[in-house]
Amino acid sequence: DNTGFMCGDYSNKARIVKTTNGGTNWVIKYDAVSDQLNSMHIFSPAEMIAVGGKYDGAEKIVKSTDGGETWNDIYTDIPNKEILITLAFFDQNTGIAAGYDGKMIRTTNKGMNWSEVNPQNYRMRSNSVHFENSQNGILACEYGKMFKTSNGGLNWDSLSIPTTESILNGYNFGSRIYLIGFSSFYRSIDNGSTWQNYPLGRNVYCSEFIDQDNGFIFGNITGQYWSFNTFFRTSNGGLSWDSVSIQDFPYAMKFINPQTGFISGGNTGYNTFLSKTTNSGINWTKHNVSGIYKKAKSISFINENTGWIGCDENVLIKTTNGGVNFQILDFGRPQSWTTPKVFFRDEYNGWAAVNNPSGQLLNTTNGGLNWHIQFDCGTAGISSFHFIDNNTGWCGGYGFVLKTTNGGNYITPVSVTGEMIPEKYSISQNYPNPFNPVTNIKFGIPKSGLVKITIFDLLGREVTNLVNEQMQPGSYTVNWDASNHPSGVYFYKLEVRQAGSSTGDFVESKKMVLVK
Repeated sequence: DNTGFMCGDYSNKARIVKTTNGGTNWVIKYDAVSDQLNSMHIFSPAEMIAVGGKYDGAEKIVKSTDGGETWNDIYTDIPNKEILITLAFFDQNTGIAAGYDGKMIRTTNKGMNWSEVNPQNYRMRSNSVHFENSQNGILACEYGKMFKTSNGGLNWDSLSIPTTESILNGYNFGSRIYLIGFSSFYRSIDNGSTWQNYPLGRNVYCSEFIDQDNGFIFGNITGQYWSFNTFFRTSNGGLSWDSVSIQDFPYAMKFINPQTGFISGGNTGYNTFLSKTTNSGINWTKHNVSGIYKKAKSISFINENTGWIGCDENVLIKTTNGGVNFQILDFGRPQSWTTPKVFFRDEYNGWAAVNNPSGQLLNTTNGGLNWHIQFDCGTAGISSFHFIDNNTGWCGGYGFVLKTTNGGNYITPVSVTGEMIPEKYSISQNYPNPFNPVTNIKFGIPKSGLVKITIFDLLGREVTNLVNEQMQPGSYTVNWDASNHPSGVYFYKLEVRQAGSSTGDFVESKKMVLVK
């Protein structure tokens, strides 16, 4: 089949184009001034739908039932209009569209009518996600909102805390929960039933707890950038805090043990720096990064010598001698992109969250020299992530939490408001499609079983196996990086077999196109 469609925007116009010869030539089928279209779904050769937005910030949905010859606008009664960025259908009728500021809407009749998905909980920023182990974690959000899970993120319960200020960071250790607000430290020793508030008298910029006893916070009085820089430390779980004045103004912090830690800062007009302490923050040794004047957003160290600093404007800084010398790298993104989080599990393998205009989770296998996309969240943005080992991690953003159990090779969307167990087996059309070189494939399984996802070429030869393992019920996303494969048509097949079954309980294949 040589017929295909693409949507997008060109010169402030929403545009849909069609090809009937495999992409050699394209014909405009839809053109609308002051609009944009960002994602599209094909139900059949005759029926299709596209979503996007208007340049005044409102959503836009158009649908065709005659093969793209004519298009009709679909209007919703949903308040809080936002531009829609991505669209995914789970079957012929049921789909989700998501966009700016955590906007998420759902249809059960091919897009003719839409309802908002959990608007009371989704539309908030996730500032921090922290897991003590594979089951128990907490999610810190805007407006004093906190959520707790005891089953690996499948379900989340809201915690009542004595503040409406945004929680910047949260940490859980057994029955203890520690929260860092804009200017206060909150402590619970009974799983959030009761709280103690410890005002710090400073606005907090970065913090870290490495265990239930040892924690560190940097704060400052607003407008007094150099006179009131204060470094706080506790060795008794926040019952009391020691403080020391420091000369530097950090935005990121990382401690590898109670004695050894790093802080990093910098901004326009101020040299990016890395300072190191070996006595719990009493004294610091500072090293400037020559020629770099960027704000540091995150630090990751695998030992006292080797570490990385993620900065604004696509800058990644690496050191292998504790900050004495630096290597300047980047994430392969435009300068406008920001980096709220970097994490390395060893000298080669690491992740980075980058944002603007979309939120992407990146992965490197060569110490930060090269990066590839593992997951694209659209404009929702990724604000934090946390790994408890080499395979299991979570990341949070505007109204979502994602989970991986194999180092990011497939990712599970996790609901903060309820269980996400599909009612039936499904595999969605890959996104983006056509793609180059990475695409995401979403699938759902209502029962546990042996799950296989295999890629084939146009001649039916097996190219690679993306998943081949026993999996629990849930909704998942797996990505395929086709950097080492030629352009062309490929097929992906989902097979699910329950224990004791000799034949597949579910088998479905779909087509995708790699264009380089």
